Amino acid sequence: VKQWWSRFIAKADQDRYYLCHTQLLQNGQAQECELKVVHSEGAELWVKVHISPVEGDPANPVLRVILID
Repeated sequence: VKQWWSRFIAKADQDRYYLCHTQLLQNGQAQECELKVVHSEGAELWVKVHISPVEGDPANPVLRVILID
């Protein structure tokens, strides 16, 4: 797809994801939140998002993002 997955988050939930992502980067602990994502055809779907850090270079963090519908 070669697109940032956050592009598919509903506009109303962008701030919620940003807060979850920021908390992970600040404290290094996995985070969870519930968001609406938008399908390419415009349909919305609630998902539970689990974000966790993957071990590696702290200057260039890699995150694992799991979506559960």
